[in-house]
Amino acid sequence: RMELPQVFSATHEFLFELLKKRKITGVRVDHPDGLWNPKQYFERLQAGAGKPLYVVAEKILSRDEMLPENWPVDGTTGYDFLNRVNGLFVNPENENAFDALYREFAGCAGDFATVVYQSKKRILRASFSGELNALTRRLQNVAAQVRAGAGVCFNDWRDALAEIIVAFPVYRTYVTADTRRISHQDRDAIENAIAEAMARTPAKTHAAISFIERVLLLETESAARVDGISATREFILKFQQLTGPVAAKGVEDTAFYNYNRLLSLNEVGGDPARFGIGAEAFHRWNENIAARWPDTLLTTATHDTKRGEDVRARINVLSEMPDEWRSAISRWKQFNADKKSSADGRPAPSANDEYLFYQTLVGAWPDDFKARDRKKFCERITACVLKSAKEAKARTTWTRSNAPYENAIRKFIARVLAVNSGNSFLRDFEKFQRRVSFFAKFNSLSQTILKITSPGVPDFYQGGELWDLNLVDPDNRRPVDFDLRRKFLAELKTKFAKPSGILPMLSSLLESRDPGRIKLFVIWRALEWRKRLKHLFASGNYTPFFASGMKKNHVVALAREDGNQIAISVAPKWVFGLTHGAETPPMGRGLWRGTHLELPEWCAGKIFQNAFTKEKISVRARGNRAVLELGEVLENFPVAMLV
Repeated sequence: RMELPQVFSATHEFLFELLKKRKITGVRVDHPDGLWNPKQYFERLQAGAGKPLYVVAEKILSRDEMLPENWPVDGTTGYDFLNRVNGLFVNPENENAFDALYREFAGCAGDFATVVYQSKKRILRASFSGELNALTRRLQNVAAQVRAGAGVCFNDWRDALAEIIVAFPVYRTYVTADTRRISHQDRDAIENAIAEAMARTPAKTHAAISFIERVLLLETESAARVDGISATREFILKFQQLTGPVAAKGVEDTAFYNYNRLLSLNEVGGDPARFGIGAEAFHRWNENIAARWPDTLLTTATHDTKRGEDVRARINVLSEMPDEWRSAISRWKQFNADKKSSADGRPAPSANDEYLFYQTLVGAWPDDFKARDRKKFCERITACVLKSAKEAKARTTWTRSNAPYENAIRKFIARVLAVNSGNSFLRDFEKFQRRVSFFAKFNSLSQTILKITSPGVPDFYQGGELWDLNLVDPDNRRPVDFDLRRKFLAELKTKFAKPSGILPMLSSLLESRDPGRIKLFVIWRALEWRKRLKHLFASGNYTPFFASGMKKNHVVALAREDGNQIAISVAPKWVFGLTHGAETPPMGRGLWRGTHLELPEWCAGKIFQNAFTKEKISVRARGNRAVLELGEVLENFPVAMLV
């Protein structure tokens, strides 16, 4: 109820006190879509601060939705970036193969859109029936004001409203009491929802749906009296406050746990139906951010992400190896068939939950697993799978717990992870998981360097300086060993200060299966250069670079330019395919032979320094072009930052 001045004042008294004392420098606002008028809220927040305040909004942007430009904020909390950088490491060429293997293993034939529709409809009826009824009564009042809807009963109005809410493609629109013209983005969302609702409903409901469309597009107000206009706006604002939570509960908290084709895509603000994105789409998004929201946050993990950033990095590797993955899960299904129980006359866990379990296990399995840690790990995995089952609401829920099914899950996981000579699964799994983990660390390093150098402010969730193998909350809110991170960082700085020891140190980091010192090294070095070139990264131009040659699809490169300063980032992707499955780092002149980056002509003859290796690299002239040979750039380290 932040629209009420007295509520806003009371709620923000302590916040404004902290701002006046300069105890804080910025504010993150969670779930602004739940507000009556988000724009008004942010305006009051800025006014109360007394001077321009850094504000980011936890706004979930669906697909290519844009943040409203009239909000006085600096950007989002970064889920939009997270899903785009993550999508770079999913190979879209294997989408059909994953459709097939998911269908074979779990028997799930429906597409994601169908799962979303079913989930949102279920949530609307089960959790928001009171809100839907109240909104329907408001709609009847609006219809009466303009003498419309004769013959349409309460149930028909409610059914029409329900179908539109369920079909809404974004969280909400942003009409206010002062809106005179619907924005193009809001109009598109409304018209898309109306079209889908029409397609899903019988003809008798179409008149009600058509009237609601006119109301949402402000087309009925010309025929209404003043009190009718007020009733229309109140209906619309209440409608907007309902579509958001239905989307959140229906999509993120239900559909994301039912549709398990590739779990790395089931992330806050993500679209699991979009099986990866291309470098061109990533660059277009970054160019837009540089132009409109240069101070937005760039995140890869938060307290609310479904999986740690490196769990996703591992699961993404599976998208490159569908044949190996299919063979592995087929073997595991056979190995573990006798470990299942029965609940409600059906095998437990379900094939869909079992498929989720195997992906989770591949993603979260520690590289440096110690015997003493196995019990705790088993507890974490069990809690995660149980939460997923409850959120899916297929065989058990939070409000109607199915004890036999949940106990079957507990027993299954305990048996599967039991260390004994007869456990063929564990031996087979650990061999496969080590293979995935090898390639995944390069996904992690690449997404890290892209986050640090893309337009915006890189955000690091606590603990993510090393491999982030967290699961859904509360797992990702466990205490962090900061002393270990300080120790690792101090050691890295000492070794890096010795020029003769840099390459041996890098080689050691690459070969190590420790908790992730190599990631910490990339973060430290890249942030050091961001600090030195502060203006370049704050307001420098964004330039996408594209590779030429046989391996051109296996690299993402970008530059930040400002006058005579330039920083180029080079990040390999799809490393499994790049090396044809050989467990070798994406490095060396031989691997990248014949592949180069094309730079602006003025770069010819320029000498760059690699932030990670301190090597000097020259840009060669080739005709009227300037080129950087990737074999030289990535000779001794798998990612590069050239300054």
